[in-house]
Amino acid sequence: MGSCRGCKWWRPDYFFDNLGECEKKTGIHLENKASCEMFEERSETEFCWCRDCRVTFHASERDLHRGHNFFCRTRVDPDAHEYTSTGD
Repeated sequence: MGSCRGCKWWRPDYFFDNLGECEKKTGIHLENKASCEMFEERSETEFCWCRDCRVTFHASERDLHRGHNFFCRTRVDPDAHEYTSTGD
């Protein structure tokens, strides 16, 4: 068994580093650093999110992010617009 970081069900939050959503568990929770009974190894997709650089990149650019903390699925909070202040 592995941790959330390597699991196909885990989607880290776009704004908060240690929070995310598990498609097998209900709700948003902290990233599990220990093993989990729901763990399934993730398979990479075409586009990924680099948590270190805070950019989206194409799979062909993975070498540029080698050693970085990146995921190919992320969770974007539908209320994220409330995290920023308005320009009024």
